[in-house]
Amino acid sequence: MSKTLLRLLAIFLAFGLIAAACGDDDDAESSDEPTEESDTEGETEGEGEDMDDMSDGPDLEGRTITVAVENAYLPFNYLDPETGEPTGWDYDTIDTICEILNCVPEYKTFSWEPMIQAVADGQFDMAADGITITDERAEIVDFSDGYISLEQRLLVALDSDITSAQDIIDSGCQVASQVGTTNLETAISTFGEDQVTALDEFGFVVQSVIAGDNCAAVIDETAGQGYVGANADEVQLVGESLSADELGFIFPPGSDLVEPFNHALGVMKADGTLEEISQKYFGDAFTIDYDDIEFPECGEAEGCTEEEGEGDAAGGESDGELVIGYVLPQTGPLSAIVDALVTPVEMAVEEINAAGGSVTLVTSDSGTDVNVASTAVDGLIADGVDAIVGPAATGVTLGVIDKITGSNIVECSGSTTGAVFTDYEDNGYYFRTSPPDSIQGPALADVITDDGASSVAIVFRNDEYGAGFADSLAGGLEANGVGVAAQVAIDENATSYDAEIGEVAASGADAVVLIVFAEGSTLLQGMIEAGAGPADIPIYVTDGFKDNVGAADVDPDNPAVLEGIRGTAPSVAPPDGEPTFLDRLQEFRPDTPTIFSAHFYDCVNVIALASLAAGTDDPSVFVDEMLTVTNDGTECTNYEECAALLADGEDINYQGASGPVDFSDKGEPTAGTYDVYEYDAEGNAQTETQVSFSIDG
Repeated sequence: MSKTLLRLLAIFLAFGLIAAACGDDDDAESSDEPTEESDTEGETEGEGEDMDDMSDGPDLEGRTITVAVENAYLPFNYLDPETGEPTGWDYDTIDTICEILNCVPEYKTFSWEPMIQAVADGQFDMAADGITITDERAEIVDFSDGYISLEQRLLVALDSDITSAQDIIDSGCQVASQVGTTNLETAISTFGEDQVTALDEFGFVVQSVIAGDNCAAVIDETAGQGYVGANADEVQLVGESLSADELGFIFPPGSDLVEPFNHALGVMKADGTLEEISQKYFGDAFTIDYDDIEFPECGEAEGCTEEEGEGDAAGGESDGELVIGYVLPQTGPLSAIVDALVTPVEMAVEEINAAGGSVTLVTSDSGTDVNVASTAVDGLIADGVDAIVGPAATGVTLGVIDKITGSNIVECSGSTTGAVFTDYEDNGYYFRTSPPDSIQGPALADVITDDGASSVAIVFRNDEYGAGFADSLAGGLEANGVGVAAQVAIDENATSYDAEIGEVAASGADAVVLIVFAEGSTLLQGMIEAGAGPADIPIYVTDGFKDNVGAADVDPDNPAVLEGIRGTAPSVAPPDGEPTFLDRLQEFRPDTPTIFSAHFYDCVNVIALASLAAGTDDPSVFVDEMLTVTNDGTECTNYEECAALLADGEDINYQGASGPVDFSDKGEPTAGTYDVYEYDAEGNAQTETQVSFSIDG
């Protein structure tokens, strides 16, 4: 479809289809009953007297209306290439609506992905960003009447052989679309989830097609035409429309603005104003494309709230109060240990505030799922947090780290041990107090070697945590002269591991290591049935098993089913850690489990001390102090003591509950202390000793 036809279609749909949907019975085949819109439409189609009645509608008495806009979506809202001022269909339409209703629009630049949730939470009075009306979104926000309809199309490389959706289905190639959009929903419903790649930004989607990483993208035709204009020698739109979506403004649930705005849209439609605005932006005279415009400074930062594109990115302001959000697993498989992670965070905040600090804690649930965590992070960013503690799991963190650190928000986790983060491109904003698996792997290898194993099979969950740990362990074993008989990856969602267990048995190993989470119960059941349980062969595990698998999960009637299994986990009470921590934790909240508790406690203290040392809660400033307060100063072990030293002008070296934090330039410890434990006949992991290991060995 040509750009001219697109614009004519958009204008036609804005004024023709909406009228048809609300008009006579011939156009309303889906219902025998007149709709509320059809009654309204009937009232607006009169002349003179009817128009006067509509003009005498609601009066908002000069009320200020905060409006979230992206300033990055042609032609709805963007920065004028000549003046740099925000403009577009949304601005003209809402300005006119406020003239009708006697209100004052106050536009706020805000990124797309968290926008709908931010409005649902009441952060803005409304949002305007070409937002598709869907049943799912209508569960958390209220929509205005639809004002325009746009089609979704396929964007492909200029030299592509793809001309239709069927070509993609036949070839099985990957299709890209943007996270959180109806484009993504359409892509999944058309091609299936396995054939769709979800990316964070429209620009990434298009570039993935240009680079050949994906064979096509599902995109709004308006946006697609803009990108074709900017990349006419590289991409093109092909095929028929995949779907047509009606767009509307969004409001918080129960907003008293919905009815007035619907009234004003009706007035503008009846007197031709809406058509005039749409002709301005969708007609042939509009020639601006994405190659012409500048994006606002915070345009791509989730949660940016600067007015009209001015100022720093999200998390880049100082207001005198340090806001820390946590995203930890209150639901999902890891929820069994959530108290061990959340309680020390809450205790640290209470201690900091009692010592004269000013920290606000915002809570959220990561589940043990990237999608759940991503939604939670969107909410925290929208809440304006300066730092985020969590998530707990390596795989979940991988799904949100770009969103957090890309928004210039400091992130610290006390339990993400995956080796992948050591060299991750995180803009210097990601930290962890738990030592990486590149340290624990060799430490566990030493334990296995000392126990006399000569040939080891490593079974690991097939994700970044499992694969990284397995490689580190294998390297440690081989350095010790111990053979690695097999490295067997398993699917965490499988219901049976018979094939993998057979592979282990065939390897001839005289010891087995399980690098698993909750799936370890099913795996161990199968091993016992196959005669390869802990009574038959030495089995070793890691903290992932210890945190998620109990004797009752393997055999509810036999607590001794785990007896003899040995393993390592980051120490809950390292010899060089602050000695009163565990007692204070139990006093703060009795019977709290302690796995990784010291590490999460340290995350909060280091963030707060870095902010204090920098003299600001602006994370783009205090991020540089995260290394400073953990190295090369006067040693101190709690916030109050460290704060006093800073007040006296001294540099500090925070010695944490988990031991010396000593962040390297990669934002992680260079040494770790690990509990070596063995399960007894009651199914309890009893710590036998502790071992320390550093990157230098």
